[in-house]
Amino acid sequence: MTRRLKGASEIGFTILSMTLSLAAVFIPIVFMGGIVGRLLHEFAVTIVIAIVCSGVISITLTPMLCARILRPSMANRTTPSIGPAKPPSLDALHL
Repeated sequence: MTRRLKGASEIGFTILSMTLSLAAVFIPIVFMGGIVGRLLHEFAVTIVIAIVCSGVISITLTPMLCARILRPSMANRTTPSIGPAKPPSLDALHL
């Protein structure tokens, strides 16, 4: 529980600000008048709902799943457990 709260607190403000700013862009489209407003009304409502749902999931579900799936021993690894960090053919490029 503490790992989830720590993860959510680290990214909470960023996700909240991104969600609100993206929703603020599409909310005026909901209130547009005329033919264009009628055409884009459903699109704007769908986008705003999707953005808000994505923000809620990012703040609640993602840190909980990361705390449950990722273990502290995984954070100390320098290379991934599946395959090398880069293909051997790229060694000449000194990446």
